Amino acid sequence: TGEMLLRNYGERGVKQFLPRKSLYDAGVMNSVEIDRPLADYTKFGYVQILYAMITRKEKNGNTIGPQEALTRGAALKSATLFGAYGAYKEKVLGSLEPPKWADLIVMDRDYLTIPVDDIPKIRILMTMVGGKMEHLAPSLAREWGLPPKGAQVDLGGPASQW
Repeated sequence: TGEMLLRNYGERGVKQFLPRKSLYDAGVMNSVEIDRPLADYTKFGYVQILYAMITRKEKNGNTIGPQEALTRGAALKSATLFGAYGAYKEKVLGSLEPPKWADLIVMDRDYLTIPVDDIPKIRILMTMVGGKMEHLAPSLAREWGLPPKGAQVDLGGPASQW
């Protein structure tokens, strides 16, 4: 945690913890790393990771190393194109363009324009892998006249709201 870093390494050490902006500005493709399960019991999802990259806020609300915060666009690039590059798959993954595989998600709101503190509230409505729909939330399925698809999970609120 940030408190532990501050206690053990001081302010200078905290500033060096995940220097995402410095790396990004230097042209280093640093991708999103996740070393824990993204499961219901953790209440921790991918949009929370993006939010932390943008705000540098920890779960307790403390901000750690704010000078290393990324813009929304840079965080999104880190989560998509840079991850594909790190996996040596940038020719088929990471962006939507021919002849790539069309892996994408549909969110319930616009990640680039909503208030930054609403980012953790984003819900994933649809997931496509290789151009094939793998997940379709009940609310979007109803709107499109299709059956829901994939795992239907409780995302912390009534499904009819997302």
